[in-house]
Amino acid sequence: MTGRQEPYYVDYDADFGLSGLAEAFTLSPAPEDTGAALGLVTAKLDAYDRECPVGSVDHLSADERSILGYDTSHDDWGYAEELREDVRGLVESPLADEAIRAVWRAAAGGGWDPVAHGMSARDWLRRIDETCAARPPRKVPGRRPAPGSWWGAWRPAADEVRDDVVAEIAGIAGIAGIAEIAGIAEAAEAAETRSCRERSAGFLPSPDILSALEEVAVRVHPELGFRLFLRALKVYSVRIEKARYDRFQALGERFGHPAALIDLGLDIAWPPIDTARRDATWDFGFSHLAGQAHQDWRDSRGEIRKTAEGDDFGQTPGSAAAVLLEDTLRLLRSA
Repeated sequence: MTGRQEPYYVDYDADFGLSGLAEAFTLSPAPEDTGAALGLVTAKLDAYDRECPVGSVDHLSADERSILGYDTSHDDWGYAEELREDVRGLVESPLADEAIRAVWRAAAGGGWDPVAHGMSARDWLRRIDETCAARPPRKVPGRRPAPGSWWGAWRPAADEVRDDVVAEIAGIAGIAGIAEIAGIAEAAEAAETRSCRERSAGFLPSPDILSALEEVAVRVHPELGFRLFLRALKVYSVRIEKARYDRFQALGERFGHPAALIDLGLDIAWPPIDTARRDATWDFGFSHLAGQAHQDWRDSRGEIRKTAEGDDFGQTPGSAAAVLLEDTLRLLRSA
């Protein structure tokens, strides 16, 4: 399956599509039957529609909206359409049904196994697709969604990122000490040199799951494979060292993913807090706090708390508070 060249939608602030749906299954009690499972699908779609309702701006053309400065990316392209993209990619792929089942169960925490309820993994995905298709369309007839005027980024071609995604899956396979799965070689050597910060094979997805995830990245699309791979790491509570986390964020940035899609639920082995590092994305410390002060400033304690809790993505938790404390102590000691 060739790389899709549609605009990449940037309006999500966390996981989305099939991986986002799988997350919803991990956070809910195991459905007792197919109806209850499809109810979780509907609930996920309803939640998105409540958070991102279709506004009156839909009545404008794409050009008019762009001229007015509106974001044209996603308010008419709902979660259902994004989910169907992922589902169709898997259903129409050459992957064996057992591989799709392995990926779904790993991403969804194993609580809902379609085979245990009398259907194949593809049949389950088709039921998801039917549920999405039954919803009223959010798209404006005759118009395709476009990237936001403030973004203008396009999803990279599959060939540009496939090897990088596969390499990350191979790295986890190496930590597990797997000698060779699905064409991943030299993993035994990687296992011998794995970081002591990352957990051993007992906490990792099985070779079959890792093999299936690689197949998704190679034979469906690396972006979908990457999201499902991250979801499996979170389900299995695999501890990730900081260098690997940074590579994940770099990959996510190339895909246009929100940083929270990587962070939320991922077990990261953070390095010690280092107040000498001053490489935050925005202002920080005492100067950031001072920037919040104005004539209407009332809740000073609240602003101090917000600044202290304002760790940037990629920072060791507690860094913002430590830097604010150090800045404050420097000022106090200068008197």
